[in-house]
Amino acid sequence: MATKRTKRRPREISARAPSPTAGAKPFRGVLTRINDEGLRALRLLAVERDTRLQTLMIEAINDLLRKYRRPAVASNPLTQFSENSD
Repeated sequence: MATKRTKRRPREISARAPSPTAGAKPFRGVLTRINDEGLRALRLLAVERDTRLQTLMIEAINDLLRKYRRPAVASNPLTQFSENSD
C-alpha cells in the first residue's frame, strides 16, 4: 500500500522570549562552529583589544559584507545599552 506524500510547509518562526531591549528592533542569533585553536585566537584578540568576542564578530560580518559590495548593516545589540561602546 503506497502512502501519499504531501509537501511540508516551512515552519513558522516561533515567538521569541521577552527581550531586555523591549521596544528596540529585534536581533537574531547566528550559530557557527570553529575549531579550538581558532576560538582561542579570537578570544585572545578580544582580550588584547579590550572588547567582546561579539563585537569582533559584528566587525567581521560587516567586513565580509563590504568585501562583496553590500551595505555593512550588522549591528551589535550589546553596545546599544552599554555605558562604553566596545
